[in-house]
Amino acid sequence: MKIAYLLLVHEYPKNVKYLLKQLLCDEDAEIFVHVDRSACLNEFYYENRRIHFIRNRERVTWGGYAMVKATLLLIQYANAYHPHYYCLLSGRDFLLQPAEIWKQKVSESYPKTYMDGDTVVKRWTKKGLDRVHYHFFYIFKNKKVSYYQNRIVRKVGRMLHYERKMPYAMTPYCGSQWWTISDRHMNYILSFLDTHPEFERFYRTVGIPDEQFFHTILLNGECREEVINLSQTYLIMIDGFVKTFSERNYQELLGKDYVFARKIQEDNTELQKRLEERNYFNG
Repeated sequence: MKIAYLLLVHEYPKNVKYLLKQLLCDEDAEIFVHVDRSACLNEFYYENRRIHFIRNRERVTWGGYAMVKATLLLIQYANAYHPHYYCLLSGRDFLLQPAEIWKQKVSESYPKTYMDGDTVVKRWTKKGLDRVHYHFFYIFKNKKVSYYQNRIVRKVGRMLHYERKMPYAMTPYCGSQWWTISDRHMNYILSFLDTHPEFERFYRTVGIPDEQFFHTILLNGECREEVINLSQTYLIMIDGFVKTFSERNYQELLGKDYVFARKIQEDNTELQKRLEERNYFNG
């Protein structure tokens, strides 16, 4: 069973290298890393034949379509290695259990996909449909600036009574950006994109497309029955932001039935070291 780990990275090289080290414990894994174009690639470099750094990089802005483009680049590179699974992670994720545990779990459920999600209405409430119905343009790195910019866009759209319709009469779905998709379902996604170009064009100006793009394709298709609605990554949202974990949260994280967690305090590897000391990674 081969897992391709797809990493979206833009900061904190020390944390990223620690994550890479732990993922390499799965001797069959191939790791593909997209470093944001605004960051220095050399700072993240880790010498290993199973780690592949994407040279054609995107400048990713929070909430923008470039996040999806970067993910598609990672998939494109990983596809050449014919993995059984594609696992998307952030550079600020960390392991609560060894990567081998995740490998064993997905091996037993192959070819099912792990993707947390539901319809936009059920997950984000009816107001969340604004992110689909109106054009959103995320051009700033700063999350707060982008938020207020798009409040204006939404207000103008309502004033003009302008509302977009979903392409191909699809139902919009959303959920956690972080998923593990089997090769069967990834092939379905790539085939869908090849034959439905309007879908990708539409999502270029959707709000927070990285939490909708892949979910909408899979959960509108026949393969939706093979999707396990379960998040692989433990995280806590506070006022729209992901809680940052440190060694102070060690006891809180013990016993969580997740392999990954997000996100780690900047340049702080003490939490990972404490987990390692408890033989989570060294058996």
